[in-house]
Amino acid sequence: MSAGYLINGRQTYRIASIPADGIGPEVISAGITVLKKLASTLDSFNLEFENFDWSSEYYKKHGKYLPDNALDTLRKYDAILFGAVGAPDVPDHISLWGLRLAICQPLQQYANVRPTKVFRGTQSPLRNCATGDLDWVIIRENSEGEYAGHGGRSHIGTPWEVATEVSIFTAQGVRRLMEFAFKAAQSRPKKHITVVTKSNAQRNGMVMWDEIAAETAKQYPDVECDKMLVDAMTTRMVLKPESLDTIVATNLHADILSDLAAALAGSIGIAPTSNLDPTRQNPSMFEPIHGSAFDITGKGIANPVATFWTASEMLAWLGEKMAASVLLECVESVCDKGIVTQDLGGKSSTVEVTDAMVCVVVSRTEAESMHCVSLKKFSKARAVGLIPYKSWRQSVPNEALSHLGESSIKLNFYYGSLKPKVAVIESPWSTPRRGVIQMSNASYQNFTGDNVTDAMLNEAAKLFNQNYGVWGEGSHSPGKPVRLSGGRLREQYLPDPSACSYARVTVDGTLAGNAFTCRWKLDGRNICWVTQLVVDRDYREHGLATTLLSWLQNGMDDIYGIMSSHPAACLASATSFGAYIERMPFEFARENAEAATRASPIPYIREAKLRGSLFDPSDSTGLVCGVDTGFFVDHGEPLEALERVRRVREWSFGELPEGHEYLIVVPARKHRSKLRSSSASA
Repeated sequence: MSAGYLINGRQTYRIASIPADGIGPEVISAGITVLKKLASTLDSFNLEFENFDWSSEYYKKHGKYLPDNALDTLRKYDAILFGAVGAPDVPDHISLWGLRLAICQPLQQYANVRPTKVFRGTQSPLRNCATGDLDWVIIRENSEGEYAGHGGRSHIGTPWEVATEVSIFTAQGVRRLMEFAFKAAQSRPKKHITVVTKSNAQRNGMVMWDEIAAETAKQYPDVECDKMLVDAMTTRMVLKPESLDTIVATNLHADILSDLAAALAGSIGIAPTSNLDPTRQNPSMFEPIHGSAFDITGKGIANPVATFWTASEMLAWLGEKMAASVLLECVESVCDKGIVTQDLGGKSSTVEVTDAMVCVVVSRTEAESMHCVSLKKFSKARAVGLIPYKSWRQSVPNEALSHLGESSIKLNFYYGSLKPKVAVIESPWSTPRRGVIQMSNASYQNFTGDNVTDAMLNEAAKLFNQNYGVWGEGSHSPGKPVRLSGGRLREQYLPDPSACSYARVTVDGTLAGNAFTCRWKLDGRNICWVTQLVVDRDYREHGLATTLLSWLQNGMDDIYGIMSSHPAACLASATSFGAYIERMPFEFARENAEAATRASPIPYIREAKLRGSLFDPSDSTGLVCGVDTGFFVDHGEPLEALERVRRVREWSFGELPEGHEYLIVVPARKHRSKLRSSSASA
């Protein structure tokens, strides 16, 4: 599987497109049109598509659906966008096994995920289905079971002809699927899973299925689990849709139930499916669940909504959860306007629905998304851009505009109540003293350690005390506010004024956020470590933390690090350091975190104990990369923030046990391409 690559600092994903048969080319074309518009409008990632003509027409010409090197070719891509397979003049078992299953099974796409819900503007045929009642995820075993492909026929054409179809269930196959399904249920608000079975009649494979499900359930005590016979399940889906959430079933059972689910949600034309390799060793494949529908092929009335939803699922799997969320909201917005095809009771064509999606994507993302503006570093000055995308060229001062070129600085812009503009700051990169960038009524300042006054530190202590929270249950003072004094800040976080710095942002003269850095050497490398990153609650989610961190960096840094229990601080740090929160360079952290922290002049960093499965595979806390600081601060607010983040982002750091903080240790941008080259050659 390709790991993607960067173009102009943006992640680029390579997508293999297989439109295949019937309406497949029509809806895949619509999906690609919308995806390209979304990517270009958000301007935060790139998508590259390559089309493959593997289809029933290909089969009729070559006697096979796939060329011999097809799987090796597909492994070079980040994802596969698939249309539909099946033609009237080719037996269904040949087309299914020749194309779709010939990709899913060798690429270990063992988890088939089919979300189902009633969109705004669409209607369930269930009379008593209230808004939100039908919101399910059906997880289907996708590699074995009834579709294992074992069996045969003998004595064909004789009165004693025999045909067998053998279901195969392996303990490993069932267990890996149950692990995936229970984790999916755990990530959803209801934390509820229904295990579908037929063990009353199928007394071998299905009994083992039930046993492994029960074993897995014990590992997830926070997930409510129930079991339902597949025939009774159809009744429950119709009569009590609100009682269901995550559903896990065998290959055959889920295949049938997911079609029923799509119909109950309004139309099979809106339902997506994801064929996932959860190990991410192979590309995953994403497809609408409707068939090739030759009865409407070429008429221009195929419903592209399933493909748009499929595209959203693909983006989420690639780590672009914000873009995925925006795309799905745009789908609902179009449906809510009544711009739908005939199967949903509308009169719009495929092209009209697609055009409406493009318009909504553009209007929505231009109003709400993040945009980046790159300005070239010049002379002894720093140029910083924070302006709306559509008007940035008009907003950049002439003296900065003349220096636009190759990007050497990039800051994220977030739409919010603060209306930004641009200023050019005369401040050398290597020896920052003090400079101010205006963002309407927001001003950023940076100070070397010897220029930080007691008044500044007292103000910083006040900001900390008002926003940091209270001590947790495992502490010496549960429920009492966590306090710091200005003197303690100087002692702890400015131990060597010549090696430390302090950045802060004020809004209308009031301190809105600040952060400290301390620098030290490790084997000839310069480590820049961020501490006490705090933003006032009233000014969060405006990009202040990201910009603060950019002010604390300089061109001599080799490694950046931070410990924090707050997901927002981790997101801001990752963005500012030029990393992706979904794909953190954990291998780099494993190799460097121990030595980097032990060399720190700051006691709490030096004494922190590395924790998480990254450093100890036997760690069972759910933490991936973190530290035990011994500070039992209440995690209520960070955990609420973590839940919000997980709705729109792939969170790679895992859980947050009490007394722990997340740990980020990443190479500076100038080393990133070197690391990518090394890993590619390896």
